[in-house]
Amino acid sequence: MLIILCLIIFVLCGINKGILAPDKFLNWLQGTNSSATEATGFPIKFDDKKVAAGNFLIMNENLVTVSNTSLMIFSGAAKKLNEIQHSFSNPMLKLGEKNILFYDLRGKNFQIVKNLNDVSTGNLEENIITAAISSNGIYGFITETNGYFSKMSIFSKNKEQIYKYYFSNDFINGLALNKDGDLAAVVGISAENGRMKSTLYVFDYHSSTPKLKYEFPDTIFEAIEFLSNGNVVAVGNKLTTVVDVFAATRYDHSYKDMPLTSFEIYKDHGAVLSLATNYNKGNCKLEVLGLDGHPNQEIFTNLNIKSVSCNGSHVAALSEKQVTIFNIRGEKLNTWNTICHTQQLRLCSGNCYLLGESEICKLNF
Repeated sequence: MLIILCLIIFVLCGINKGILAPDKFLNWLQGTNSSATEATGFPIKFDDKKVAAGNFLIMNENLVTVSNTSLMIFSGAAKKLNEIQHSFSNPMLKLGEKNILFYDLRGKNFQIVKNLNDVSTGNLEENIITAAISSNGIYGFITETNGYFSKMSIFSKNKEQIYKYYFSNDFINGLALNKDGDLAAVVGISAENGRMKSTLYVFDYHSSTPKLKYEFPDTIFEAIEFLSNGNVVAVGNKLTTVVDVFAATRYDHSYKDMPLTSFEIYKDHGAVLSLATNYNKGNCKLEVLGLDGHPNQEIFTNLNIKSVSCNGSHVAALSEKQVTIFNIRGEKLNTWNTICHTQQLRLCSGNCYLLGESEICKLNF
């Protein structure tokens, strides 16, 4: 029980906040390549609002953030499209293409935004651990519950509960729904004979038992998503696994004892990982994984990478004082020196967006 309690504290304090959480923000950028420019209309200032790493996502080329006081949606040209106030103590953000779900971690309240302006609110009887929403509006929650470690509840877009499942041995820390919302995948942690393990489950709503179940000793998963081809990808501290739901097979991509420093899942292509090849010197290797989990490209750098993003044709890496853009073949295209640290970066089309604690900057490349 003590092992499980320690794991729960680690997950709630670490994973839900993301790998990175620097305290400083980006004030301005100094380009080292003359073809790179900071875009007109940026930076977007949040004034007294603060956005945590992980609460900054791209939706149809719009920027979506959740601060300590509101959900904010901006166009790629820095125009504010909507702002929705909230009173959550610990807000968390999830996207399902055009649908937005944000909720109060370890609280009971949530809000759903459709088509940028259609806002609905809701609340649960139990505290929320994590959540997900599909592109067609079906959504789900993992909650605490009496007598079990976790409970999964799936709701229709009309807010009717359509499925539930109780986990007696696993503390579930990740939930994903496929595009149609008719499949759910979760990852959770547990202890067995004094050792930690993670388990990945896939559910359809026609059965009271999991469709698939895979165990991973000595692994903690930090994120899980459905990819555009229907596969499930889960990124962990020691490996990334991709599950072919229909063939009931999986492929594990091991990091070979290299620490994971950052990652991003991009549903149309796979995932990009940053692995420390020499942790003391800060050298990191970027690995671009395809929809089947196999590496399509390796990019060796001398950077200590804190955040990474990929859009299918380019990879962006944030190190302590630099933003570097590579093409998908691994060739370095641009580098910028940053005066202060950013928390996170996101690529979208030919733009790189950088999140500070209270502002967003945009770089064209």
